[in-house]
Amino acid sequence: MRSISRCLNKQLVDLCQRSVQLEELANKIKLMLPDALANECQVGSFNKGCLLLTTTDAAWATQLRYAIPELRDKLRKEAGMYQLSSIKVVVIEPTLQYAKSVLTSKHELSEKAKAIIISESQHCTYEPLQKALLHLADGDNSVNVSSNNQKP
Repeated sequence: MRSISRCLNKQLVDLCQRSVQLEELANKIKLMLPDALANECQVGSFNKGCLLLTTTDAAWATQLRYAIPELRDKLRKEAGMYQLSSIKVVVIEPTLQYAKSVLTSKHELSEKAKAIIISESQHCTYEPLQKALLHLADGDNSVNVSSNNQKP
């Protein structure tokens, strides 16, 4: 049986190897940091001797910055990362969490708004628009609209 790396092109193999290396580095860093900081810190990248750590909160970033000298020394001595020249900390927006909360939040219409939309749908002669308005007023429930509308 062939290994998976032989099935991928060279660029994908390099990418997979790089991601494994970053995951190993992240695990080492989590062991070297205090538990509270380790839970709030992620490895962003490691390029040309510069380690990028990310967090979603400025307060955690400040605490990480205070821990940088000790972390840098431990990574050089204990992890053998002699090429490590600097560590930067960046605060990133938790966009994934924000997008998830926006998608899961549900807006409901007031009874007055529903009544107005239903009233306007009854004056509408274009059946697809009438159905859409009734569906909007009804929310998640499906609405059956009769096709016996009389046009003025």
